[in-house]
Amino acid sequence: DLLWPRRVKDSTLTFRELGYPENGVLYDFFSAQIREIGPDDVIELKLKRMEFKYLIFAPFLKEGLALIGTPEKYVTCSNKLIPKIEIDSSELRLTVDYSPDSSLKLLLYSRSAPRDVTLKDTSTTVKWDYNDATQILELTLHFSTIPSNDISIKFNEEVL
Repeated sequence: DLLWPRRVKDSTLTFRELGYPENGVLYDFFSAQIREIGPDDVIELKLKRMEFKYLIFAPFLKEGLALIGTPEKYVTCSNKLIPKIEIDSSELRLTVDYSPDSSLKLLLYSRSAPRDVTLKDTSTTVKWDYNDATQILELTLHFSTIPSNDISIKFNEEVL
């Protein structure tokens, strides 16, 4: 069956309708706006002719913390890019595999600012910025010789 836009009467949907009964965040790539969303929250998709949206849903890893990934990639959090994610009450640990001599931007949503961001291997550098208004943590990683690194993001105990 084909879906003809002129015949669409209801331009809304929920994640529960799509089979995702989880809470998380919805990130709009073009506007860089983000909002927390539940499975029954309505998403409005009114589009003009030839218009489209690129929305990324990131489920919460723990309440108030979501890994958006690399929005420039079609699959923002692939198992190949981020093969390992571990979380406890005050720390998020990620293993990131990428290409040597290249840079990568990762986005995370967190209701609270991180206390510290560290790397296991110092041949990779990281710059990070937390935006209090959007609650987005942006990490910019530059891999020099080693294509893999472990990232530790520490929070205050009560955050996670």
